[in-house]
Amino acid sequence: MGNTAEVTVVGDTGDGGDFAQRRLTVLEHLWSRFIPTSDISRLNMSRGEPISVHPDTITLVKYLVSAHAFSNGYFDPTLLPTLVDLGYGASRSDASKSSILPANLPSLTEPLSRTLVDDISNVVRLPVGLTFDPGGLGKGLAADIVALELIRRGAIGACVNVGGDLRCVGDGPNDGVWDIDIESPFDASITIAELAVCNGGVATSSTRAKRWSTRRGQFHHVISPATNEPLIESENAPVQVTVIGAEAVWSEILATTILVAGASEGVSLASQSQLGVLVVLNNGEVIPNSHWSEFQR
Repeated sequence: MGNTAEVTVVGDTGDGGDFAQRRLTVLEHLWSRFIPTSDISRLNMSRGEPISVHPDTITLVKYLVSAHAFSNGYFDPTLLPTLVDLGYGASRSDASKSSILPANLPSLTEPLSRTLVDDISNVVRLPVGLTFDPGGLGKGLAADIVALELIRRGAIGACVNVGGDLRCVGDGPNDGVWDIDIESPFDASITIAELAVCNGGVATSSTRAKRWSTRRGQFHHVISPATNEPLIESENAPVQVTVIGAEAVWSEILATTILVAGASEGVSLASQSQLGVLVVLNNGEVIPNSHWSEFQR
């Protein structure tokens, strides 16, 4: 999915690192929009036909659909054509790999809620004209899956970091907790928060993470569903959001939702679930919500 991963295992049974690498590779080949044989690429080319997919992809698709509904559309996994049009069609880690989309996508489509998921026969039917980009949600879900599987294989603690989305489970290496630093979106050498997490997920979404230059100027990968354009980075707009929750996947969903919806509406949504939230504005202001201090070292 065009990201790097870091895995820490406490009480390793002997092959935890190798297992994690193999498992993440499997998920990469199932979910990457840059691999033409992946389940995601096959769904994107399906033109409304039912497609047999791996059980892990069934789980992914359920999260994608649920995230869109939960966030009132602020988290929109169907914006791949827009990303491609804006210049983010090729993988940033391997420019020879590009997203594949069907020609002549219809302008009018069925809503995402009409996605059909059969988890008995492992079949998905994506509405005609829609395509998926798992994006950060895929990173968070991959971290959740691998961390939990490492525990089931006998580890007493595991932390899986996929492209900045982390899932920590069990005993951490520092008196049983996991120490996590949050970097500034303006200077990665600067730490803006130090966390102590026992069990849970931490995800950061930022307009500064993936950027590229075009004839129209510099773009980033966080798209507004309302305008089909990258979010405008005005002085008081959020440029980075970090969320601490029970799972990396939901932390990622909420981080992106807050980034797109804006600090006020987004933080209110997250605080209802007692999640820790840290918002960084483009003017440099750092805003924690009322639960953030519960996780600080």
